[in-house]
Amino acid sequence: MNFDRYITVAVFLCVFMLISIAFIPTNVSAQLTDEWKKTYGGPASDVARSNVFTEDGGVLAAGYTRSFGESKLSNYFLVKTNKNGFTQWRKTFGGEYDDRAEEVIKTDDGGYAVAGSSESFQGRAQNDFYMIKLDDKGNEKWDAGFGGNYEERCYSVIQTSDGGYLMVGSTITYGDRGNDFWAVKTNEKGDVVEGNESTWKRAFGGDGDDVCRSVVETDDGNFILAGYTDSFGDPGQGAWIVKINEKGEEIWNRTNGGTFDDHVYDITDAEDGGYVYVGSTTSYGEGEESFWMVKTNSTGHELWNYSSDGDFEEIAYSVENTREGEYIMAGYTSSYGKSGRNVWVVEIGTEGEEISKETFGGDRDEEAHSIAISDDGKISVAGYTQSFGAGEEDFWIVRIGRGRKLNVLWIGIGSIVLIAIVYTVYKLSKRYSWF
Repeated sequence: MNFDRYITVAVFLCVFMLISIAFIPTNVSAQLTDEWKKTYGGPASDVARSNVFTEDGGVLAAGYTRSFGESKLSNYFLVKTNKNGFTQWRKTFGGEYDDRAEEVIKTDDGGYAVAGSSESFQGRAQNDFYMIKLDDKGNEKWDAGFGGNYEERCYSVIQTSDGGYLMVGSTITYGDRGNDFWAVKTNEKGDVVEGNESTWKRAFGGDGDDVCRSVVETDDGNFILAGYTDSFGDPGQGAWIVKINEKGEEIWNRTNGGTFDDHVYDITDAEDGGYVYVGSTTSYGEGEESFWMVKTNSTGHELWNYSSDGDFEEIAYSVENTREGEYIMAGYTSSYGKSGRNVWVVEIGTEGEEISKETFGGDRDEEAHSIAISDDGKISVAGYTQSFGAGEEDFWIVRIGRGRKLNVLWIGIGSIVLIAIVYTVYKLSKRYSWF
């Protein structure tokens, strides 16, 4: 037997396999898989609307609960986990009426700010903007509320470069008819100081309903407000983004969308100085309502857009930049996965191409309302589940990894081990004349 020839062929195949692995495209190895899934809630309805990674590798999720707290209606609900998803603490905040948190952010002092809408703040069943500043243990440091005689709903908050906060949402009290974009800029203590140019309240809109859902600060110290409008653009509701300066004065606004209703729920900045916003469209795509992503340049003009191809309903609520410079969005789909709604996570490339997508869910409804990415590239989505947990809906956090990258790693390790085994057998066979 010509054993040397077999050894040469085996080594060649192993080396070829290793070289092939090195050239596997990133998008081929980007399959999304859950590392863990956990529920947090009680016998009633508990829904997570936002989540962030914490400094210790855990997750802080915020939303509302009807299972805990003082009110028979909803209270702000926050759950802090460790890196494995086990609860470290949970907090409720609210009064006798309906109070719902929409977004939680990390703040420069190591604590958190959580914002949403409260009917309890002014002691009446009417929503106001409401924000609570917390320390790193979830203890309240101060709170602040803003509103008038009618409905004001806050959907997003950021900490601004001057240490203050910018809350955005909609107002009926101020502005023109119906709902209008409403932005409230505070100082670092949550105050709007009369006569202080760095703190203000501003409304933007027209005769129809205009609802702001998200905000980002720009590199030049200004702000982009994103949402949807009934007042401007094509028939039906369409995307509307408004750039304002540090005094709350409008610089420009852009509309986008088709003949039917198109909604925007979240916006993030892009590496090239432009922006990416996501939501749902009935003007484009294949189904009743489709995932929708629009990439713009720095002045808000569209460069490209993506819409999903399912047959039924898909809505994207949240978007983040990946470490690879691409985009990942989360929401729900009724077209894929198991029955009902499923959490849906979709990765999109820099030219609008679909890279990967994955569903997570059970036999009933699940939705993701927030996606977060840690500094080291870990992914977490938060929303609710009806398939698992203790109540009608439960807080649901899914920690996501990348399964195929792990497979490629093990193929590489296996090839190296195989080469070592073949070489060892070869050397022993020469020494002891086995063949």
